[in-house]
Amino acid sequence: MSLAHGAALTPLRAVVDVRSTHSDGAHDFETLIRLAKARRIEAIAFTEHDRQAIRFYLAPFRWLGLSYELPSLA
Repeated sequence: MSLAHGAALTPLRAVVDVRSTHSDGAHDFETLIRLAKARRIEAIAFTEHDRQAIRFYLAPFRWLGLSYELPSLA
């Protein structure tokens, strides 16, 4: 493959839309990178969320719940 200006493109084994425990994922960065290397993944596109939110409530009184939010990326 090549681009109009002459640069060549190289296909990569990649995964996109990956989230770590920094937002709502199941694994930390180091674990995700180790897993990707084991599967011969060459590129990872992390898509962390910009906030974390927790909501506490009793089932019949959801509207009376307490919410707590903070930025996940500082």
